[in-house]
Amino acid sequence: MVTFDHVREILELTINKESKILVIGCGNAPFSQDLYSNGYTNVVNIDTSEVVVSQQREKFPEMEWSVMDVREMDFEDGEFDLVVDKSVLDCLLCYSDAKINTLAMLKEVERVMRVDGMYMVVSLHSVEDVLRHVDNPSAFAWTVSSYRILNPRWDEGENSKRWDIL
Repeated sequence: MVTFDHVREILELTINKESKILVIGCGNAPFSQDLYSNGYTNVVNIDTSEVVVSQQREKFPEMEWSVMDVREMDFEDGEFDLVVDKSVLDCLLCYSDAKINTLAMLKEVERVMRVDGMYMVVSLHSVEDVLRHVDNPSAFAWTVSSYRILNPRWDEGENSKRWDIL
């Protein structure tokens, strides 16, 4: 699981503490609370699960929590400095209409993000797989940079064996 500590340095180098942050597919992971605890207090969280949003709203009332679909968000154009995606892209890639759903989400992310904003994707897919979707100059007016965050529990030798069984 990617934690705030994994992306702390990137955030500190690219955004300030007053930035307006949208966490899409927030779930019940501690990431949003960690952002808030580390001084990023202008955090808005969305998820499609009413149960999760209700639980998080009760636990962390200092942040904004909403039930919302990332493919059709109720925010103003250019409202956010940073949009954080912790595996929402991964989830949409599992849909039967993955290309349509992924494009709809990415267009919405681009719409709600400031022109000079940042979209941070945390994915279990390879960097190349993610770039195939987000690095499309004909579809998106953004510049793409990629960083690989290695999970400290990843064992290259052990995990490479799992492909032998497929």
